[in-house]
Amino acid sequence: MSVRCICINDSNKPVEIPPKKWIKKDQEYHITHIYWHPQQSIQGVELAEIGLTDECFPYQSFALNRFACLKEDLEKFMQMLKDCTELNDIEIGNLIEELSLELI
Repeated sequence: MSVRCICINDSNKPVEIPPKKWIKKDQEYHITHIYWHPQQSIQGVELAEIGLTDECFPYQSFALNRFACLKEDLEKFMQMLKDCTELNDIEIGNLIEELSLELI
């Protein structure tokens, strides 16, 4: 399963990530996994289009708040959050509010 999203923030690219592995604002991507990344202390996502490899260490995911979810895919996104984490509906609601998750 993957969920469509749009990059809304491609600023502040870490120097460890080469330009060919970086996201581009307004481009559509597909989230394949969502998880808490302890080294980065962020809710991170893996994308079907770009895999962060060892050359990008310590970065292994993109921050979830760099993306906006499409309104028609919100239910699918919520299901992925449930499947990929141990969060319940209330915690997911709080996470979305805290991240100021945007819908387009």
